[in-house]
Amino acid sequence: MYMRIVRAAPNEGQADELARRWEGFVLPQMRQQSGFRHAYFSIDRSANRTAVVSLWDTLPDEAGLAAMVEAFRAQVADIVSGPPEIVDYEVVIEA
Repeated sequence: MYMRIVRAAPNEGQADELARRWEGFVLPQMRQQSGFRHAYFSIDRSANRTAVVSLWDTLPDEAGLAAMVEAFRAQVADIVSGPPEIVDYEVVIEA
């Protein structure tokens, strides 16, 4: 199993709007990707940061996800400054 963590810094007061747009645009596309299991969108309100953790049976299709990320970045350019930080991990213990 694999885990992808995507961190982003929305503009002040825009974390909930970013979550709403992510749920409407990214989540439906992720659900259609082979190997997708779950995703969690989290907000750290005190630091004005967000993190998405997604779990996959297999490594996600990098080209497909990269295109989706770029399309989403265009949709949230008005509420997010800077590119997201994306890190992939292999899950070696599940409890």
